[in-house]
Amino acid sequence: MKQVVAVALLILAILLGAVPAQATDASIYFSPSGGQYTVGSTVDVSIVVNTGSHTINAVNTEISFPSDKLQVVSPSVGPSFVSIWTAPPSYSNTQGSLSFSGGLPNPGLKSSSAVLATVRFRVKSLGTAPLSFSNTTKVLANDGDGTNVLSSKVPANLNLVAAAPNGPVVSSTTHPDQNTWYNDRTAVFSWDKIVGATGYSYKVDGSSKTSPDRKVDTTKNEAIVEVDQDGIWYFHVRANNGSWGGTTHFLFKVDSQTPAQFTPKLNRSSVSDQESAIVSFFTTDAASGIDHYEVKSVNTTNNNEAVTLYHEEQSPFELPILPKGEYTVFVRAYDVAGNYTEGSVNLSVKQDLFPVITALRRVFTDPAHNLATIINLSLLLLLIIAVIILTLRRHKKRVAEALNTMPPAYAPTMPVQQPVNHDINPPAGQSH
Repeated sequence: MKQVVAVALLILAILLGAVPAQATDASIYFSPSGGQYTVGSTVDVSIVVNTGSHTINAVNTEISFPSDKLQVVSPSVGPSFVSIWTAPPSYSNTQGSLSFSGGLPNPGLKSSSAVLATVRFRVKSLGTAPLSFSNTTKVLANDGDGTNVLSSKVPANLNLVAAAPNGPVVSSTTHPDQNTWYNDRTAVFSWDKIVGATGYSYKVDGSSKTSPDRKVDTTKNEAIVEVDQDGIWYFHVRANNGSWGGTTHFLFKVDSQTPAQFTPKLNRSSVSDQESAIVSFFTTDAASGIDHYEVKSVNTTNNNEAVTLYHEEQSPFELPILPKGEYTVFVRAYDVAGNYTEGSVNLSVKQDLFPVITALRRVFTDPAHNLATIINLSLLLLLIIAVIILTLRRHKKRVAEALNTMPPAYAPTMPVQQPVNHDINPPAGQSH
């Protein structure tokens, strides 16, 4: 009976507010947190803060998004609870990052769904696009100490799909994958015939929502188009079978230009045939971006040397030790579409007359690179010292043992010399 009364009193106390509710920390999340969006369309994603049981006055957040899937169109649209921006909204569509930092004056804010900002993204390509908050994201309480009360950062995941064809089903023999870059500006498209169609209208531009005009461009179910510049393009087609039907949009990416010109750099233009040089390289590509680099070295003083092949490497790259001669180091930069730009730099390899000195110089001039050599030399030096110490100890032991086993030293008997009396006057009875 007493237990029942105690439980009833506890419930009553909670209802009347006599027992304080447990404090809850803040959380931050995306809205929407998912959904399906077509390539070429835009989606508005809000960053929302739930302050929990706290009153807050500042928020600092950094968002990561896949730059190959999404592109920020506008970093802030619509209302925001922030009235003082300590760092204006900034973003990088190259790195896939977006940051906000701001707050509001006393008495602060307490809300379960306060909108920090709304970001408009453009959908660039097919796939999934995860959105996440960095570890530097904070929600600060209005407590005079700026206590970080954030305990939950909820990510989002957007599903990016191709626009549903409400017209003919389109394919391409030259640009078949809508998610891949190609280096050909001429594209060939074909589509399934529409029953009863008397003709088709098509158009190419940079928008995903264009509908061709109501003019028959072809009675065939194929078209060859050529674009005048690199970039992301859309082929639009619809059929007329008594009335104009829906439009199908087919995305294709073109990058026909090579990456920017560049010149590789050597850490040393001349080395010995006991040393290796380090080559560094970097360039950019305006459309599809750099995919990888390839390197090879050619001996220009020996035409009979076997032709070397390019091999994929990353910068900086340590060239192998080469025999005496003059060399040209070639570096090719490939973009995602397969175009490449080649840069080169000359390297002179001299015969080393003092290889031991060169090896020691390498150890002391580049200790980080020659860490293994330093370790091996140190171990060798310790081994030599240990052998010397052990040899000295054994020698000392042999000497001690020899001294302990030797017979007592032989001391020859010497005649005892009688003392000479030098008195001038001899004793009585004696004469000189």
